Amino acid sequence: MVLAGVGAMATFLAFGIGGFGRTLGWVFLALTVVLVVAAIWTMAVPPLVVVLTSQGFRLGRPASGEVKRAHWTTVQTVDTDQGPAGTRLVITLESGKIGDIPLTLLPRRAGELQLEVHRRLNTAHGYRRLN
Repeated sequence: MVLAGVGAMATFLAFGIGGFGRTLGWVFLALTVVLVVAAIWTMAVPPLVVVLTSQGFRLGRPASGEVKRAHWTTVQTVDTDQGPAGTRLVITLESGKIGDIPLTLLPRRAGELQLEVHRRLNTAHGYRRLN
């Protein structure tokens, strides 16, 4: 998309089309600059998906579930579910409210997230591994 914008802008400006063509070229140039800045911003500061702390979790994206944040001690179950957008981690609280994290947003770290959530749940409820 960025290449298309650059190509259209370059075509309008390079061939010296006057009037509306030149104006359209400048519009494409402005849109291209905005798209490039947005792409750089997204690469430099990726969107926050989930924050895990020793006390609980916070979902950093617009969550489709009812839960945006909660303490580990209020979590009843954690399961994976196959939704329309792929696999998601479903966190159900004692109150019945649900929070979900699409694992497609964390393709390389989905397994690590699942293990860390279970580890923090075990710690919050006083469970520990027997050696």
